[in-house]
Amino acid sequence: MNFNQTKYSESVEKLATSSVFAQPWWLGAMSGNENWDAIVGNDLAFAFHFKKKFLQKAILPSVLTPYQPIVKFDKKLFSQINQFDFVELFFKDFDSEIEHELLKNKFEISIKHTRVLDLTDLDNVYKKFKPSLKAQIRKAEKKLTIQSDNDLTTFYNISKQTFIEQNRAIPYTIEQLKQMDLVCKKHNASKFFIAYNALQEPCGAVYMAFDEGCAYYLCGGIATQHKSSAAMCLLLWQAIQFASTVSKQFDFCGSTIPSIDKFFSTFGAEKKEILVVNRYKNPLQRWMIKMIKK
Repeated sequence: MNFNQTKYSESVEKLATSSVFAQPWWLGAMSGNENWDAIVGNDLAFAFHFKKKFLQKAILPSVLTPYQPIVKFDKKLFSQINQFDFVELFFKDFDSEIEHELLKNKFEISIKHTRVLDLTDLDNVYKKFKPSLKAQIRKAEKKLTIQSDNDLTTFYNISKQTFIEQNRAIPYTIEQLKQMDLVCKKHNASKFFIAYNALQEPCGAVYMAFDEGCAYYLCGGIATQHKSSAAMCLLLWQAIQFASTVSKQFDFCGSTIPSIDKFFSTFGAEKKEILVVNRYKNPLQRWMIKMIKK
């Protein structure tokens, strides 16, 4: 670890409630130790994934990491990250001070949404499910079995099918998935489930990472030939039940695809804003950042 990484790690250790995405082991696994750094001060601890391409230096989300955590916040933060050629960040649970400083430092701000369940009363969670969702869960329970699985290859293949159905490239590799799973298992911070039918054919899968505050649905999907199985309804219900034993909330991690967001809404989760933060030097960089993400 470099000096900044070491100082950041010391700050995180003092705060037992830090997000799983703020942990140095997560950053090292999902960004690579050579591709993350930190800004640290008395009242500031902020780690980030960076990437260099076309002689440009960018702060970008690391793979399978939906939100950018701030362990400790000081208004000096955003003036310091202005040194980067462009920036893309996603903030959850942000406050007005952060938003004010972003605008002051000429960052572009937009809003997207996620949906979050309060898990303090699991019976109440289920009561808020739409009747159509409950019916689908009952249907799936009669035909499917859920396994807390270790077969990441099967998981990845299911997830890949979902992206193919959406005409999108899967945004992570099997190697990245395995790396995430390895470090999360070491720190007891993840769980994944696969649904099988009576023929032991995999029908769907869900992967979540968690900390004491929240469990996050990071990835998963439905096998193409089993789209009518209601596997995702049952899988998410299984994930929510498990999450209630380890965390206080369950975050669906949002979706910009209307049909998926509509499906998530059937779970009765509270809609929450996510702050999308960008800064570009010029319009050409809007194109360049798309190239950098590849």
